[in-house]
Amino acid sequence: MSALSMWRLLLGALLALALGAMANFAFVDVPGQPVAPRATAEDWTLPQSPRPAPAAIEAAWEKNPPWPQPPPPQEVAASAVAAPEVPAPVPVGVARSRHGARAVFSVAGAGTVLLRAGDPLPGGGRVLRVSGLSVEWRDAKGERQQREMFNSYQIQEEAAPAPAPASKPPTRKGRR
Repeated sequence: MSALSMWRLLLGALLALALGAMANFAFVDVPGQPVAPRATAEDWTLPQSPRPAPAAIEAAWEKNPPWPQPPPPQEVAASAVAAPEVPAPVPVGVARSRHGARAVFSVAGAGTVLLRAGDPLPGGGRVLRVSGLSVEWRDAKGERQQREMFNSYQIQEEAAPAPAPASKPPTRKGRR
């Protein structure tokens, strides 16, 4: 490359730069000064709610409480004088043995009780039927009840001890 061709290349680059700068001044709009936002006559503020008097709030809650209120003291004293109701026996299972199926009832204050069909329930009522995994009974009020069980118990009855052998087993004498 000769020196003359290098000058031509440099002159062409400068000419292109000058032409681009003139085009920029001619066709590109210069941004003006930023416009300040207009001030509004009324500035926005956080709204304030009126505060009612605490006495008015308390009176409204006493009249219409937001949750259930306990009974007044005189009603509590009257209900304490009434006799407490004993919960009814609840069947909890069926037990089978060689003597037949018996219903297992849970009784308040007595634990569990095994009852056959026809036996009276503690506190009133009678067991009507015990079969498979179901129990039918009549409660103290005379209403017929039925319940299906999901568990079954097997009663382990004591087996009679095995009899003692009558004679001694034979020994192996002479064999070695």
